Amino acid sequence: MKIQGHLLGFLLLMTVMAWGQNKQLQVLSNEKSFGLNLINNSEIKGIEYVFPEKVYLTSLDTVFDYLTVQLRGESFGGNALQRNGYILQYDIKNNDLLWAEKIDYGRYTLRQFNGTMILNGDSKSFILDINSGKKLHKIKSDIFFVDYKNSIGIGYEMNNTYSDLLKGIDLKSGEYIWEREVNRNCGLNGVFHVNDSVLIVSASGLHSINVNNGKGWNYNTVTCAENYSDMISEYATGVIMNILSGTAMPVNYHPLSNMVSNTICDDSCLYIASKEQIAKIDKQSGKVLWKYLFTSEIVGKSVIFINDSSIYMINKGYAISDNVKISVGMPFVAAFNKHTGEKEFISLIKLEDNSVETVSLKEDEIHLRFKDRILKLSIKTGNVIEEKMFKKGEYGDYIYSVDVKTSIIDENENYRNHILSESNKSFFINVNGCRYLIKTQINLKDIIKRKASGKSYLLGKPVYIIDMKGKRVAEFYLTENAFAVGNILYDIKSNKLIAIDLKDVDLQW
Repeated sequence: MKIQGHLLGFLLLMTVMAWGQNKQLQVLSNEKSFGLNLINNSEIKGIEYVFPEKVYLTSLDTVFDYLTVQLRGESFGGNALQRNGYILQYDIKNNDLLWAEKIDYGRYTLRQFNGTMILNGDSKSFILDINSGKKLHKIKSDIFFVDYKNSIGIGYEMNNTYSDLLKGIDLKSGEYIWEREVNRNCGLNGVFHVNDSVLIVSASGLHSINVNNGKGWNYNTVTCAENYSDMISEYATGVIMNILSGTAMPVNYHPLSNMVSNTICDDSCLYIASKEQIAKIDKQSGKVLWKYLFTSEIVGKSVIFINDSSIYMINKGYAISDNVKISVGMPFVAAFNKHTGEKEFISLIKLEDNSVETVSLKEDEIHLRFKDRILKLSIKTGNVIEEKMFKKGEYGDYIYSVDVKTSIIDENENYRNHILSESNKSFFINVNGCRYLIKTQINLKDIIKRKASGKSYLLGKPVYIIDMKGKRVAEFYLTENAFAVGNILYDIKSNKLIAIDLKDVDLQW
């Protein structure tokens, strides 16, 4: 089978001298079967690449069709990662290994953007030549975004101290071209284009930034809490004094972050929810068109989406402290008129220490998945229509969800910034080593047990692609590390990288 476009060609053995090192790196590759087409009962094949060390990270650059593989060995019997490793850069269109560079992971982190590679560490950034790996420019800024079209990087100044000074960098020369104060006390939550020259940065609010001169407006709001004792728990008394108020309960946790929603970009305005309010903002001027204030501090991480003339907010009931989820208040679902900001309803979900894991929208229902249950709510009232508990001993834990048409695995709930793209989801749950597919998300009568086929291509537990009617069309055996970039399904297992081009799999959709 010939895999074209994004996959490497067939290489029986590839040997390269690592840049600046005497060590030779050998990469083996061969074609293997990794799944089964259930329509025509044919094997689904891909390429398996075997590296000399454990695959740590991978990234696909769609501008150059380059695949970057970071290697990092293990020590202490696999209980720790080695400090040093390698970066390998492949030209996947021409089947060529361009370069291999040693990296000290204790000091540096590789950040990749389409068309650009940045090495961050030691209070500086290096702009790398993507074709050779050589360091082109040293920048005293932590570059977190690259505008490839305008060849401009955006990053905060680094002088071994905290800084709110945001700078624009000419990536061709390495020179600063503008600077501007942008508060990041609560962390950086996201960045996206609204047109060819203007970015929106989500950091303690929203900030418009012209990439060429740094100018723009600021909308400031609270998206973190400095001390968990400042937070409020509804559970202390069980009495809800008003729609969003409660009784203080101090807990020994400190700075909480990520108390903010995704940002919705409409034709002429932006919507965002924070710890203190949900607001509609004019995209051009930054003027607040309306806002709804929350009367107590129980709002944490949230998700917002628009449906017809309403904007919906799902408070997930947690915040982040030192990369750990901390329960905050209680989850709720709210709806507001997107034109006026008038509250339509707020429905509190009284589940103690149980945060929302994922959200999906299906017709006139909102489905919320928790660790131990799924709730089906009315999109008109926010009231619970149905609740289904998952007893751990009976069904096991939720694994991940897949889109029923494309069914590409992605375990990171933040991989998209709006939930409308998750409107047709089915769920997998794990039961004693087997996986179950809940076709309707809520009705356990539709659970179908999937048994491993025992094929020689078995790598992990079975994963299924289903069509829009819920029919199984393909079966894969992958690990929990599986992910997709475009039409390419990747999987990582120790020192192996697997690539399957789904375009080569005729599923007759």
